[in-house]
Amino acid sequence: MVGYDPKKINLTTQQQALVTASSAILTRALIQPFDVLKIRYQVQYEPISKKSQISKYRSLTQSISTIIKEEGALALWKGHLTGQLLSISFSAHLLWFEILTKYTFTIWPNLAQNERKKLFSHFLCGGLGASLTVITNQPIDTIRTRLVTQGEPKIYSGILDAFRKVYKNEGIRGFYRGTLPNLMLITPESAFRLGIYQSLNSFWDYLNLRENKKDISALQSSVNGSLSGVLAKTIVYPFDVSKKRLQIQGFEDARKQFGKVVKFTGLWNCLYVTIKNEGFLGVYKGYLPSMIKAAFSSGLGFFFYEQLTNFVRNVKYN
Repeated sequence: MVGYDPKKINLTTQQQALVTASSAILTRALIQPFDVLKIRYQVQYEPISKKSQISKYRSLTQSISTIIKEEGALALWKGHLTGQLLSISFSAHLLWFEILTKYTFTIWPNLAQNERKKLFSHFLCGGLGASLTVITNQPIDTIRTRLVTQGEPKIYSGILDAFRKVYKNEGIRGFYRGTLPNLMLITPESAFRLGIYQSLNSFWDYLNLRENKKDISALQSSVNGSLSGVLAKTIVYPFDVSKKRLQIQGFEDARKQFGKVVKFTGLWNCLYVTIKNEGFLGVYKGYLPSMIKAAFSSGLGFFFYEQLTNFVRNVKYN
């Protein structure tokens, strides 16, 4: 199970790092197309509707066919390398979660004995671990967003070229555009996702749906992971839209072919202008592909993590 448990055999920090990185790589390779669609929707100011004649992207099927027709099938994996780097580096929040829960339950062992206190501890450790990860990974996230949203002809030829040009034209600050909404997005999302996941696992135990209390099954980790991912992402989704729109500020020329360009002064201005011009649903643009991605990403992420953890534990101790 995710998180330190004093009653069970736990992996070493090195083993946990290997498991988290491996699960992140496998998950990212499968869900990248949904990420590309989600980002394209989020940075489009025109309506995402089949009835709209001014919109570049109007529906899932139309968007996929348009991208493939104009940019080729591999465009659905645009930014995949930076996405992998981001996934691997963001998987550190699970490693931080393991470390923080270990120290928390070692210093205050009584917290692990009470389900409510244990759940609250998981919530706090998940949020803190995510915050530490966001701050270190923001530059990679910004570069990934720029690479995914650029059209033809390309402004950036690759990752290193993007890093060089962002630093030259915008300075260090350019890498940290959208950091505040990212913190407000990732910190509570991670806290909610891990907290909900652990609550659902406890609920399975309460209903006696898990025959072997030692290991979590593939079905349980997939179902609970998907549900926790969708619920957590729904709660914080407006900050995800705001983050993406702020990250492409100063990058307007590269995406003019995708539609109108709007400038924002900050997070709250972005939320205000978006709701004013596009309605409340404007801050939920790209929600469908994002929820599909969240379900698969979280479900597959927890599935791979739990199964790889079980595998390493069984190989080492059996």
